[in-house]
Amino acid sequence: YPNRIAHQKDRQNSLEQVLLVRQVGAERMKDLLAERSKLTDEMAFYAKDQSKAPAKLQRQIAGVTQSLAEQERFLAEKDKEIERINAPFDEEQQRLEPLWQSHQAPATAGSTR
Repeated sequence: YPNRIAHQKDRQNSLEQVLLVRQVGAERMKDLLAERSKLTDEMAFYAKDQSKAPAKLQRQIAGVTQSLAEQERFLAEKDKEIERINAPFDEEQQRLEPLWQSHQAPATAGSTR
């Protein structure tokens, strides 16, 4: 990479799709949490004896709970994927940083004369 900007642009291009998918996953998680909140409010009516809650409501709560767990796993996988993508870029940046700085130094020194 000739400079820090080119390196960062390539990193962003590599991350773009994963970040988009993760964002959609986070929005789905938000929707599931809102749905669970609504169902929990409904279930509060049966707080004294939850066994009297309609089977449909119990199934909905179980389904949302399962979906939330799956969504959490999905988001964790995306976070790990982001880390895997970033790791080689971080290593490259550490190796290239001195080179980038040495190429900037002569240009800076020449402009101060």
